[in-house]
Amino acid sequence: MRRSSQQKTFPRRALMPVYAILAIVLCDGLYLAISSYFYPLILSASYGIKVFALNLLPIAVFSLLCWLLTARTRVSFLLTVAIFDAVFLANQMKMTNLGQPSIIVDYISIFNMVGNSDLLTHYFTTYWHPGALVGLLVVALVLLFVEKPAFRLKFGWRLVCSALVVLLLSNFGSRALRVMYQPGETWQAWTPSDNLHNFGLLYSLSHDLGQFASGYQEYDEDRLTEILETPSRRLFDQQIGLPEVQTIIVLLSESFFDLSDMHDVAPGQYDLPEYRQLESRALTGKMLVPAYGGATLRTEFELLTGITLDLFSSHSYPLISLVLSPMNSIGWDARNEGFSTTGVHPNAATFWGRDTAYPYLGFEKFLDEKQFRRTKRSGFYVSDQALTNELKKQLDTDQKQFFFAISMENHGPWKTGRPNMDEEKLSLIEPPAALEGESRVAFQQYVYHQQAAEAALLNLIDELKNKDTRSVVLFFGDHLPALSQPFEDMGFKDGKSRYQQRTPYLIYDTHQNLSVQQGKVKAIIDVTLLGSLLMDISLKDLPPFHTQAERLNIPLSKTAARQNKDGLTDLQELQLWRFWQEPLDPTGEPWEVGGRGQDVQDKPLLPEPLNCKIEQWGPRKTYISEGFNVQPDGRSAFYVKTDCANLPLDIRIDGETMWTTRQGDVLSTSFKADTLVKQSGRHSVELYERTTGRSQLLGVFKVKRRWWPQ
Repeated sequence: MRRSSQQKTFPRRALMPVYAILAIVLCDGLYLAISSYFYPLILSASYGIKVFALNLLPIAVFSLLCWLLTARTRVSFLLTVAIFDAVFLANQMKMTNLGQPSIIVDYISIFNMVGNSDLLTHYFTTYWHPGALVGLLVVALVLLFVEKPAFRLKFGWRLVCSALVVLLLSNFGSRALRVMYQPGETWQAWTPSDNLHNFGLLYSLSHDLGQFASGYQEYDEDRLTEILETPSRRLFDQQIGLPEVQTIIVLLSESFFDLSDMHDVAPGQYDLPEYRQLESRALTGKMLVPAYGGATLRTEFELLTGITLDLFSSHSYPLISLVLSPMNSIGWDARNEGFSTTGVHPNAATFWGRDTAYPYLGFEKFLDEKQFRRTKRSGFYVSDQALTNELKKQLDTDQKQFFFAISMENHGPWKTGRPNMDEEKLSLIEPPAALEGESRVAFQQYVYHQQAAEAALLNLIDELKNKDTRSVVLFFGDHLPALSQPFEDMGFKDGKSRYQQRTPYLIYDTHQNLSVQQGKVKAIIDVTLLGSLLMDISLKDLPPFHTQAERLNIPLSKTAARQNKDGLTDLQELQLWRFWQEPLDPTGEPWEVGGRGQDVQDKPLLPEPLNCKIEQWGPRKTYISEGFNVQPDGRSAFYVKTDCANLPLDIRIDGETMWTTRQGDVLSTSFKADTLVKQSGRHSVELYERTTGRSQLLGVFKVKRRWWPQ
């Protein structure tokens, strides 16, 4: 009898793990179905069972691995819900604000984004959802010590599970993903929104992850030889008597586009008259850009390198994932002609990895937000006029200079409560009648900042015209703004969607009227050609890549050009060659980052920070409309206790230097904080040394919403 009982229970025990696995997969499937109700953009009821199963697979694999490693069912399920809810929430936010779904590089770059989160926090309308996810993680951590293990996993099995995780993260895992996630011809790498609709979020992410690790294409040497041997010449002849260009300034204007492309907006209706006059002496046109509403670095990369991201469809953030060693760019081209090269951007240099990418793109120096600590903001960000003032300050007539400047002022979101704006000037802007409520507010704010961008450009060109030396300025918009509601309310004259619109560019030469050569360039070009046009106008000797790129041009339809067996056009073969070639100096030797030759030290992109010992500083938070550390005169005050109090230091808040006093080892500043506490937000607080420009971030001062009466 005893033996018979054991025989009966043995199969039951052996099947228990199978039952548990089936139960976990069933719960995961139920979770995915419920999530698709709350996040309707991640899944569609029209999917077949295969597509649903492939969307479910990442959740099931993650939860099963958690279960095997922790042996705790509730912990595994809570971790799964927390992680994948965060993925779904990120996708929902990106779709709402930018009209584009999340892609795998968003999550690969998460640490870069979190480390530079000040820009992203402006898009949060509520913090309860992220807070709930953090709460789930905390509960899971507590249960890890409270919940009893469902089974005892021997050390050997834990090693097997760990090896399985490593295997999934290896090249084997990426190859497995490429085998399983083969969507066929309906998949279009350049239309992620369509892919999301056709296949679902987790399917799309898994497919992209498999492609991300698949390596880069290489060019066809025989075909490239044929391309390079084809005769070509520059579009713009160097006129006799013109002096050499002394200064080249590229000004990427955040979210700049032609408002007259929209219904009910006449050409020039919202532009400054002087800007329209400037266009009459410049080379102007429209261009195709690889971004909408954000991801400036995509347009930035294509212009600097002349290389289309269509060749690297899984590398959506190229400064992080592609620029990993010296790469050919107009920065190196300018260096070869004797120009010093400087990047300027009034935001954190670490954002999108510019601090590491720009040296590889030929830049000797990079001026980031630390250079703008003394300047006031317009809206949420450093004003375009402050950026122009910095460029003017950097001008040196004794040397040839190349600047690549990226503005911030007109970055979204545009919404009620946007700070640091001239309300009287704002009220003079009359939006089209079709706009109401928040849509009207957003349009007004956008126009306010666009006019500021035009005024800053005019101011810069006036400064250059007053100099004896010749200068060339390229001004262009990186993408359309994420004005989703105004675009929906008004629509575009060409009948196309907001994702298919073009942005304008303008090239101005202080010593010649470029508008007379307008007929040499197509009305609509690709942004990859824009750098070649700029170099053609500016450089005495033009590298062969640019003459060939101008010859091949960018067809409006990529199928209109000759293609090889892999579907690549001649221009794309040329761009692949540029990608693979190492930048060479005038002597034919490889350039070294920061300088030429072994004896040249790499130049630091950013000044050395202060290194003070901070014992205390504060306050660190307050609530909307409430003062902090209130003094007898009603003003709010910050204090810093440091061993550097003997240095000429000031306290700065969001880049604005405050009147600072010192008593012993304590620095303090007091001021009226009405504007600072007007709305919730995060504000940087730092020490700034006036004599050297060095600074040290103390931390973030938070203005929070009070959810309960005091």
